[in-house]
This record gives sequence, structure tokens and C-alpha cells, in this order.
Amino acid sequence: MRRQGLTLTAMVGTVLVAGAFLMAPLASASTAAASSAADFRSAANAICQESIQARSNTLLKHFPDGGKKTPTTKQITAFVKDYQKVVQKQIDALAKLKPPSNLAPKMSKLLSTARKALAKVWPSRRC
Repeated sequence: MRRQGLTLTAMVGTVLVAGAFLMAPLASASTAAASSAADFRSAANAICQESIQARSNTLLKHFPDGGKKTPTTKQITAFVKDYQKVVQKQIDALAKLKPPSNLAPKMSKLLSTARKALAKVWPSRRC
């Protein structure tokens, strides 16, 4: 059981790292193109806020007792799978944004780092 707890901690930690990279102060909006850095940041922030809510909902869905009971392997696996989908959706939405040229290198690095972190948790899934 202790090993299961360590595995859960490692998996969730890696997913949270991916999520943290994605919540960097970029911006948000669901448009495919951004005319300015401010528009881009606004669009990216909206995507990130939506993802924060989706991750919270996923956590509550799988662990409604707030972690008062030790989860089963099946619960942990289902949670990680659903959580991964939320993070992947966020990565995909951010990748569709077209950043201004001065932000493109930072965005590229952020997406690359997020994809690598997510792949460590769920290697068989496209990132």
C-alpha cells in the first residue's frame, strides 16, 4: 500500500508540474490568432482558467471524500487518465493560439515542457 501511495504522489506531482507550466501568465482566448501580446495573454489566461476548473472538477469527481479514504488502484488509474485528458486539452488549446513573434519562443518552450511532463505520466498517449 505504501508503494501505491508513492506512485500516486509521483504521478500526481508530475501532472501538477505540467499544469503549473500551463498556468504560466500567458493569457487566454479561444481564437486561433492573436493581434497583440495583450490579446494573446488574455486568450491563454482564459484557457488556463477553464483548465483549472476542469482539473478541480476531476479531482472532486474521483475523490469526493476529500482524500479521507485511501483510494484504490482503480480509482487512482481512473483519476490520472481523466486528469491527463484535461491537461492534454489545455495543451492542445494553447497550441492553437498564434502568439506574437516576440512570445513565440517562450510559448514553444512552454508547450514542449508541458508535453514532456505529461508524457512521463501517460507515455502511451499522444502529447
